[in-house]
Amino acid sequence: RARAGLSSAWAALSLSTVPFDEGSQRAEQAATEALALDPNEGTALANLAFIRGMRTRTLPVAESLFAKATAADPGNPEIYMVKAALYRHAWNWAGARDAARMARELNPLSPWYVDREAVVTLCIGDATEALRLYRMEASLNPADASIHWSIARTLARLGRWDDAVAEILSAFPPRTRGDSALVD
Repeated sequence: RARAGLSSAWAALSLSTVPFDEGSQRAEQAATEALALDPNEGTALANLAFIRGMRTRTLPVAESLFAKATAADPGNPEIYMVKAALYRHAWNWAGARDAARMARELNPLSPWYVDREAVVTLCIGDATEALRLYRMEASLNPADASIHWSIARTLARLGRWDDAVAEILSAFPPRTRGDSALVD
């Protein structure tokens, strides 16, 4: 599982921090090592699917590995999130939303899975459903003030500008002259 986790980290880094060739090579190596220890490690199979799909820029290359991953580890929501990420990069919004929705169903208490579904739902253009999901995320994680930006952005997408401003102001009230944190 540690090698599978390492493959997840390298796969994520390959899209942001390190050059794709280096990160994907390390992700594939860690996934291959994990599968040598446990051929049914779903996370490692999903990461291989992701890397190979990204490398070839084609979804069919990844599908058989995703099918193998879900068959081996059907209760692992990370498999579906990795699949959602690949579909998102392919602009297959419906596939990405379906995968994110499955991850959320497997772990309904994770605000992150709700957020990922909401993001893709907004990309599809269903702002009303995205708003419902963002509000659900806010109820699961009330300490995270940043969710209010997502709610405000979605309200703005719906043309509800006053509600969007009110959402931001409720989460981030303006400072007053008497506030000791105010810098002149």
